[in-house]
Amino acid sequence: MTASYSPVPYYLFVDGPTQAQILREQIESAVLDRLHTLMANEAMDIARMRIVAQYTLDHLTEGASTQEILKSLGTFTSACAELTPVIVKFLQLYERHAKTKAMKEIEGELAVQDYAAVSDTAQRAINYQI
Repeated sequence: MTASYSPVPYYLFVDGPTQAQILREQIESAVLDRLHTLMANEAMDIARMRIVAQYTLDHLTEGASTQEILKSLGTFTSACAELTPVIVKFLQLYERHAKTKAMKEIEGELAVQDYAAVSDTAQRAINYQI
């Protein structure tokens, strides 16, 4: 049986303790589901599962902001390739949200011909790329 999970909805991608905690918990839950599936399919041994679980706990720290969590996810695919399907879903969701948010802001700034704000928004969007 394949475990199913839904990444956190895009509207929760704002910095704030509650939203970051929800994101962290959902990632941890998705990772746990993935580990259970791999163990059930005998695609991973217990030693590797412990390493991956500890890596997850070490890199998804309590009190981290949403941005810090998302940036740390970038290291997961190289350190824990088994988690790639899980991590990619969260990163894709964030990318779509960030793009939509930036484009709406830029459209509004272009409508009032505030080109300095357009430049600032575009720079902020570039800096948040993972």
